[in-house]
Amino acid sequence: MSTDEEKNKSEVLLKDAAEKAAVLLKVAADKAAILPLDAAKKAAILLRDAAEKAALLPRDSVEKMTFLLNDATKNAIIILKEEAESVAASKIKFLDIAAHELRNPIASISLLLRVAEKQIEKAETLDADILARLRLPVDRLVRLVVDLLDMSKLERGQLSLVPVKTDMGSLISQCVEDFRMQAPNRNFVIFKPDLPIEMDVDPLRIHQVLANFLDNAVKYSIEGAIDISLAVMPSAVRVSVTDRGPGIPEEKKQSLFTIFSRGNLDSTDHDGGLGLGLSICKGIIDLHNGSIGVESEAGKGSTFYFELPIMNEKV
Repeated sequence: MSTDEEKNKSEVLLKDAAEKAAVLLKVAADKAAILPLDAAKKAAILLRDAAEKAALLPRDSVEKMTFLLNDATKNAIIILKEEAESVAASKIKFLDIAAHELRNPIASISLLLRVAEKQIEKAETLDADILARLRLPVDRLVRLVVDLLDMSKLERGQLSLVPVKTDMGSLISQCVEDFRMQAPNRNFVIFKPDLPIEMDVDPLRIHQVLANFLDNAVKYSIEGAIDISLAVMPSAVRVSVTDRGPGIPEEKKQSLFTIFSRGNLDSTDHDGGLGLGLSICKGIIDLHNGSIGVESEAGKGSTFYFELPIMNEKV
């Protein structure tokens, strides 16, 4: 074998090894659902660059090649270790918040039940107000548990869809009507085509995503209309909710839909709940092969949206 052939073979082997290492890092990160994908990419790039540089060295520079690859491997491990530690810290903070949020409604339920027990012991008529007050912490506890179960299913790849032919306009109208009853003082404005837009989706899960958007819009914007838009694009149907709230700072937008790295895991930003809603929404839209995102500018409100591919739907 000639020198050129040997060099070419060496280059191919080094690049192939680096590519395999990159794939292994990506697969490990995806399966474990622990490390952000960009961490695996950074580590993979380090290994690829080192392999390419090593391939350019003379054949007798084995020590230099080894040093380059070893150094790149060490740096890749450092990146992955730092990312893992960061995510682990976020998980611990999340568990602290979860424990706190679950404890509050349970404590309220326990207190109200004790009051009810005393009335029963005294043979008094059970106060209807107590039952009404019990409903609030019970509903809150149910929402928290449902979020935890949904997130657990998504993390394990066990959340399944039940797609049926659904008129998107009717689904949106129904969801908005629910919120009109919950927040009668708010102005909800729907923009949608006159003709029906039918798609194969899981209506309960799409309703869940839209309800999350509307709930956040009501919660974070004190006044002003809330616009709900259904629009047909060239290859997708887009549903969006726009509020007139304070908006979202640029540095927080990137992590809004990511579990365990949400900005509101910080106690100074925390406003109640587990902060899983948007992560679950992203998981649901991903299962529909769609996309989800936010457009916002501090002080000018926010638009949360999701897009579902049209494919063969009757639009």
